Amino acid sequence: MKRFILIFLGLLCFTLLSALAAYSESLLQKAKSGNAESQYYIGRAYYDGNGVKKDYNQAFPLV
Repeated sequence: MKRFILIFLGLLCFTLLSALAAYSESLLQKAKSGNAESQYYIGRAYYDGNGVKKDYNQAFPLV
């Protein structure tokens, strides 16, 4: 039973991480096309270092 739960949680985490990567890619595409809300979220990611290395120079123009 423990093995089943461990496998289930591992697959769940993998699925969530895959969805997050796709979401980030679509968000980046929207930001590049001029979507202000997407630019803000990408800028905050660079400012806070969420999913990318902190880079205030890239964050400032987007936020």
